[in-house]
Amino acid sequence: MITLKKKIFTLLTASLLTAALSGCGLVEKTQEAIDNTVLAKGDGIKITQKDLATEFEMRYASIFSYYDSMYGKEWRETEDGKATIKAYKEDTLDNLLFTKLIDLKLTAAGENVETDEVKKAIDEALASDLKYYGTEEKYLAALEEQGYTEETYREEVKINVLRNNFYEKVKAELKPTDAETEAYYNENKADFDKQYYRNYYHEDDGATIYHIITGSDDAARLKALEALEKIKSEDMTFEEAAAEYGTDGTSTSGGLLGAYDYTGSNGNPQSTLAKDFMEFVKPLKEGEVSGVVKTQFGYHIIMVKDLYKKGDLNVEIKDAAFNGLFDERIQTKIDEWKKEFNVKEYKDKIQ
Repeated sequence: MITLKKKIFTLLTASLLTAALSGCGLVEKTQEAIDNTVLAKGDGIKITQKDLATEFEMRYASIFSYYDSMYGKEWRETEDGKATIKAYKEDTLDNLLFTKLIDLKLTAAGENVETDEVKKAIDEALASDLKYYGTEEKYLAALEEQGYTEETYREEVKINVLRNNFYEKVKAELKPTDAETEAYYNENKADFDKQYYRNYYHEDDGATIYHIITGSDDAARLKALEALEKIKSEDMTFEEAAAEYGTDGTSTSGGLLGAYDYTGSNGNPQSTLAKDFMEFVKPLKEGEVSGVVKTQFGYHIIMVKDLYKKGDLNVEIKDAAFNGLFDERIQTKIDEWKKEFNVKEYKDKIQ
């Protein structure tokens, strides 16, 4: 039996500013004793209740505040509430342990060093934070509020860049192929059927479609030609050009229109885009960018990705199957690392 609820093992992003008697109940534990309770340990690993509490607060405080506002704090004392909190705390422990294992693997592989690539990623993350706060004064005040100096914050960002780089390598190694994903779906179809109420396979050829529309007059045509030249010369990515030149709502999402069939499922034209627009879409190959084209709506530049054929799994089902198979693989990898570093867990001691 599988679950379609994705088990997400997260790392902090590079940018961080987004005793026997007491066991019998005869002696009440002090807060210090509770804080020092070991929940996981191994070679180079020790996670305490205090570590868990700190991480739990950082990750989920806003979520539980929202639940409190919706249902009142008394929801926490219900059976469902207790089960929910327990599950979140266990996930927090899983993620803390995962991060510790990543750090150990980084050291073992000799990949915990600051290369030029890592330095560039650190600088970009720091620049993004500074831009977010607007001024250096506000940025430094935010660091101080979080208990950082510029030096300690940079070191924290470095650690997380290294962690994420390593995790991306692991993900690439474990990534299922399309054939593996479809086989996994077919093997577990009954479980998927319980949660998804849609057609599982595409009934027509199609693609995920992006566009940049600049308007319908001569000035718009010139803007489209200028945007196309910047894309072709790689002065801009398609996403950047959409943000600068696009005139509709897709400009804020890289020009994304969505996944559409070429002619409409079962011949239904309402499940696809306008015919004159789709005539320019259909000839495009994977990742290909069109020239400047004109439709009833104006001048466009079009790009397609993730082409699919009639009979392929729908993207929603494919993503769910992909995630299910990947989650099994990453859990197997984590279990291997736990054995490697002699990890023992004590989730029954979580408070």
